[in-house]
Amino acid sequence: MKKINPPTTRLRGGLIMTILMLAIGCAAPDSGANQGQPAGSNTTPSTSSAKTITHFSFPTIPATGQISGTDISVQVPTGTAINNLRAVVLIDGTSLTVGGTQQTSGVTANDFSTAVTYTVHAQDNSTATYTVTVTTSSSLKAITYFSFPNLGGVSTISGNNITISLPYGTNRSNLVPVFTHNGSGIAIGATIQVSNVTANDFSSPVIYRVTAQDASFQDYTVTVNADNPTKEILSYGFGSYVGRLSGNTITIDVPFGTNVINVTPIFQHNGISIKINSVAQVSNSTQVDLSTPKVYTVTAQDGTTRDFTVTANVGLNTSKEITSYSIPSLNAVGIISGNNIAVNVPHGTNVSNLIAVFSRTGSSVAVGATNQVSGTTANNFTAPVVYTVTATDASTQNYTVTVNVAAVDDKSIELFTFTAAGATGTVSGTQIAATVPYGTNVSNLIATFSTTGMVVKVNGVTQTSGVTPNNFIQPVVYTIEAADGTLYSYTVTLTVAAPNSTASIAYFTFASTSDFGLFNGTNIAVRVPNGTDLTNLVAIFRINGQIVRVNGNPQFSDVTANNFSAPVIYAVQAQDGTVVNYTVTVTTVAYDVFAPKITSVTATPSSTSTYPAVVTVKIYYTETGSGFQYGTFQLCSPTRISAGTGGTTITNGVVTNQGTYFEGTVTLQNYHETGVWKVCTINMQDAAGNSIMLYTANAVSTTNYVRQVTGSMIDSGVAIGGSINVTGTTHDITPPQITSVTATPSSTSTYPAVVTVRIYYTETGSGFQYGTFQLCSPTRISAGTGGTTITNGVVTNQGTYFEGTVTLQNYHETGVWKVCTINMQDAAGNSIMLYTANAVSTTNYVKQVTGSMIDSGVAISPGVNKQ
Repeated sequence: MKKINPPTTRLRGGLIMTILMLAIGCAAPDSGANQGQPAGSNTTPSTSSAKTITHFSFPTIPATGQISGTDISVQVPTGTAINNLRAVVLIDGTSLTVGGTQQTSGVTANDFSTAVTYTVHAQDNSTATYTVTVTTSSSLKAITYFSFPNLGGVSTISGNNITISLPYGTNRSNLVPVFTHNGSGIAIGATIQVSNVTANDFSSPVIYRVTAQDASFQDYTVTVNADNPTKEILSYGFGSYVGRLSGNTITIDVPFGTNVINVTPIFQHNGISIKINSVAQVSNSTQVDLSTPKVYTVTAQDGTTRDFTVTANVGLNTSKEITSYSIPSLNAVGIISGNNIAVNVPHGTNVSNLIAVFSRTGSSVAVGATNQVSGTTANNFTAPVVYTVTATDASTQNYTVTVNVAAVDDKSIELFTFTAAGATGTVSGTQIAATVPYGTNVSNLIATFSTTGMVVKVNGVTQTSGVTPNNFIQPVVYTIEAADGTLYSYTVTLTVAAPNSTASIAYFTFASTSDFGLFNGTNIAVRVPNGTDLTNLVAIFRINGQIVRVNGNPQFSDVTANNFSAPVIYAVQAQDGTVVNYTVTVTTVAYDVFAPKITSVTATPSSTSTYPAVVTVKIYYTETGSGFQYGTFQLCSPTRISAGTGGTTITNGVVTNQGTYFEGTVTLQNYHETGVWKVCTINMQDAAGNSIMLYTANAVSTTNYVRQVTGSMIDSGVAIGGSINVTGTTHDITPPQITSVTATPSSTSTYPAVVTVRIYYTETGSGFQYGTFQLCSPTRISAGTGGTTITNGVVTNQGTYFEGTVTLQNYHETGVWKVCTINMQDAAGNSIMLYTANAVSTTNYVKQVTGSMIDSGVAISPGVNKQ
């Protein structure tokens, strides 16, 4: 074997060996190689006919040819330029040519774009031809398709990962996949894989290796899921209220006045997780504000999700009372007894044009068709006047006001109170006795009284009810002068209540943390962020008692600093001198467990008389941990602020975070209530899931927002803000009126059947805001319970009606289905609800008025006959 020109070492060695053999053959005695030949005769060596290629390669690529007979095949990588390659060739022969051109191994270049014929020349001048074919080898090695078609599973190929979901419960231990790839082979370990033939256990991820023609490879991880796809909320409720599930909606009907701002729902679901805005929800643990609908996202075991919208449907306010009534210009206070109000005024009073001051619940009060404004509207009281108070639910209650003009010699005090001290006097003959709380300064008290006399004096000084102060350290004599000049005196004696023994701390925190102290008896534990200087902390607290001290020094909330490096004892002293000690221990926490801290609230503009008016609200906060995640707020009407219920709330639109505050807008309209609107609820959460909610509650504070701490409402210390004075509106207090209901088609026998329902209405005030309805099965219609209800999908407003659809399925009950409940609200918050109740009417819808169900006069829809 030899390389071709220049002569190789092997060729030179062969020639030398030949010469030596010839020399030996001439000199050595015959050893039997030429037996049979005459002695001394010479043997002439025969000429070689060897003419083979024993090796072919392109070492610079590198690539080595495969020799099969006289065919040589060489694979080179894809992209190799094969039109000018130099081959290294080893031969047994004398020379090598290509098309007559002498070849030099590793030097001579050839174009291998087509097959090249090499000729090997032997010593005996015979030749042999070899055909060299060079092909490029592919580097492709991708799985392009993977599925289990018989099981309905098609994969998702993402990079080197293949995932495929099969029906829940599929046995994955012996599955045969169908796949395609663009490599030269595919295997799992050492086992060759054949599409639609080879079975594998896919109970855990399986790695497929695809090998390319160029011997490179790519691994693919195939994950087959047969996880549970179920993701339903099975039940939902809070307190004693149970939600109604219909499709993806859950509705909870609760009475008016129910607190839905901070509820702890109890629910069941069959997914692996349930969240609101990516925040995990725990049944009977996580608190939720249901004053606006909340979307729960349930995630199934297979990773799919389903949203459920939960809505708390708060009943309308039925409250409609006159709670106080007076005519201040006459020092006359009305005495309310049931639905009768008696007002005694001095002799000679002209009662034909008197202005009353009153307070009420409900949405409005009128005399006849005239709306009444306290302190403004005048009436003729020569005969009893009937005031009609209308509740938010449109029910009414009448109060009859009778103004009695005193006789010429009347001179009595009928009512005597100290409003600031919360004390009402008891009139007995000429004596009036009242008890005021311990600590009341009785040296400068203002009395509110009602008299039938013309003039009231104390020591010759004319008294004006609710205005004139007096010193009640000693009994005070009020002298009443009648119209005829006669006098009558009352002696008013005040008693200061004995001191009580209450001494406690209601809550405890610091400005540097949103964490409120955790009480365990008289021990209070407070957490602050890591790095807080404990040596000079100012506590924020509220006590029930007279004074609180630390080491004998009086303490003032949000003012006095103390060193909390060690526990600090707060001594709370009651009015009677009883002392209770509280031990406050402060610890630092390295991770974020602290809710954001709201510091102040603003609204711009501060007043408006043109509409629509866009109000920008800014909620300022501090958050030193994980950072802002979301914030919401509501603007409330004067009625809502003062009563805590009823009135109107407007929820913010899009909120943007500005680092030290978040802001959003609300829009006031011409139909909204006049007076001072305020931001009434604020909700904020950081990225770690810590949240804070502030809201107004006059029972706790009329100046600051309150918050829930260990189940109690406490003063947050944050001033109520975001106030805007609304003037010049025409307040819409009239709910929409439903006139008729239709459903199309009127009958169906093919399913699924989409039924279009239209609710016709009139609304002359603020306009349509939303409407809902339900279609009920025959059983539900006839019995009032049981059966099936289907809630509407998307509702669209068409001006004179709103419409939506429901879908009847083949599995639903046969018979006539009817629209059984209708709920509509206008933009001012006035709403109406109609529903079926056979006990009242089998032909018309009913509604609630003053706690009773009455016939609404609106005909029940003909319905849909499901065949």
